[in-house]
Amino acid sequence: MRTIAIVALAAAGLSLAACSPAEQNNAQADANAAGGELKAQSAEAANEIGAAASNLASDFQEGAKDAAAEVSSAAGAVATDPDVREAGAALGDAAKDGGRALGQVAGAAVDAARNRDKADANTAEPKN
Repeated sequence: MRTIAIVALAAAGLSLAACSPAEQNNAQADANAAGGELKAQSAEAANEIGAAASNLASDFQEGAKDAAAEVSSAAGAVATDPDVREAGAALGDAAKDGGRALGQVAGAAVDAARNRDKADANTAEPKN
């Protein structure tokens, strides 16, 4: 749009140099009218862009609220699902059992190390 305005003003300036005063006045009026029209169209375009941006922001905000509500609802459904609760309890029990088994294995490893140390001490040759 800026290019159109520059070309129009340049054309008006060149035509003014070769015209009578009446023609110059008409050319000036035409250039002023073109400038006013350009200004009005620019303002209208800016208003349309602003309205579109506002609508987009509102749509995005609505979508975010809807998504948050759906996630919250799904989380509530999962938290109260009996199958999920049962699976959670089973995982807890398995973790306890695994911890007990690990404790027994660790205890056996400590006992084996102690027995090995005792056996090594009993079979060691006395120092002179």
